[in-house]
Amino acid sequence: METDAIFQLSNILVTLKELTDESADLRAQLGSAELLEELIAINNLIEKMMVGLIPLKCRIVDYVAVDTEHGVKIVHQSIFDDLDTDSGYTAQPLYLVGDTQRDLYWKDIRRVLFTQSRFRVLCRLNVTGITTSWNPLKMGNSLRTVVPDLSSKLAAFGRTAVSAFSGTASPETHVHERRTAALDTYGKLVAEELHYSLNAEQVSQLSVLAHDNRHVFKSASTAPSAFNPIKQYVEQLAGATLSPEVHSRLRAAACHRQELLVDGTLSNPSSYTYPLQQEPSEENLIDAEIIAIYW
Repeated sequence: METDAIFQLSNILVTLKELTDESADLRAQLGSAELLEELIAINNLIEKMMVGLIPLKCRIVDYVAVDTEHGVKIVHQSIFDDLDTDSGYTAQPLYLVGDTQRDLYWKDIRRVLFTQSRFRVLCRLNVTGITTSWNPLKMGNSLRTVVPDLSSKLAAFGRTAVSAFSGTASPETHVHERRTAALDTYGKLVAEELHYSLNAEQVSQLSVLAHDNRHVFKSASTAPSAFNPIKQYVEQLAGATLSPEVHSRLRAAACHRQELLVDGTLSNPSSYTYPLQQEPSEENLIDAEIIAIYW
């Protein structure tokens, strides 16, 4: 569960305003009352252009986008994992994008929209196939004849600002994220292999273990120390153990999904770039009208 960067920016600005209203020290750290007023003005514009909607942008699990000689295709992750490593195909993330009505959420949106939890969605496609761009600011459609690129500029500003806040532009950060995802995926593959169903609390604990051990996963000699705590955790839950051969196979599969070698390095670093700002044209989106969300 994730929101579009422009909504994340709006939420950051709202929270910042609330904190500065309560803390004179924080207001002083900003250094300028004019800066705070400018941020508030930007957020007012963003909120008006969202017209009471919350734009979601969520990564689709179990499916990836693969660029083939016949165009970009949606492929199940298990099918991609069965491809030879020298096939030349690479998997890219696939995202579902769509708007939801803000006043229809019956929980505090900050408790459900920023948890990165898994969910199911009932939706209707707005565009056939995969698209590379969408407009999270719906009022921009009515202003297109007057200010054609206002929405796209604000959306790009949102991506840049959120990246600056989070520090996601660092190449090392990208590698750490892939290592974390590989460790997390490994744990889930172990659970599947042992026929054990993880509950929400156990999935959360698995994510914590993956995050805590990602810094260890940086070479062939240290990789076992990164994977073993996760293996032992799931084995203890399942009351069963993996053979060394299955462990090696699952570890390789988890790394392959994140385009990593088993030593934690990128499998093809020469072709991997670290954009300071992710452009919509680089993403694979499924634009949909969201009808219902199920947690």
